[in-house]
Amino acid sequence: MTPAFPFASETDASARPNNKKKRKTRPSELIQEPELVEAQPEPLPASPERPPVFVSKANLDVFARFWPDDSGSIKEGTIRWPNILLAMTDAGCSIWHKDGPKVNFQLRLEGGQKQTMQFHKPHKDGDTADASVLTRMGFRLHRRFGWKWKHFQEKPRDGVAEQV
Repeated sequence: MTPAFPFASETDASARPNNKKKRKTRPSELIQEPELVEAQPEPLPASPERPPVFVSKANLDVFARFWPDDSGSIKEGTIRWPNILLAMTDAGCSIWHKDGPKVNFQLRLEGGQKQTMQFHKPHKDGDTADASVLTRMGFRLHRRFGWKWKHFQEKPRDGVAEQV
């Protein structure tokens, strides 16, 4: 019986016929790259401006600690967790508690859409959140709900919101 490959019994690879030609993929000469021209960045499409979020004066003070003000400074101090929950409900969020320290916040947007996010109740120092926790919460609120400090306004006393 003859082997399927005529040279299968040989161990010397140099004795095998080399009938395949490799196609060269690299150029034989060095190619000069063209000069790079700085591309002009395309303007971002205009995003619709978020409507203002009207909250009470006490809750406005809570949200003031989530983001830096116009000068870049952040209000110092801590906020108790129940006050954060009250501020979020005043801003239009529905709240429900999940397992352990998990709390879900759901915001109903225009057109019936819903945005949901989850925070963990602070448990390091009782039920208070310090400045670092609050700024992380503010970052996540901006990323998920699109909220920034400039979107919050104090509710008028008569309950009717004036458009600015």
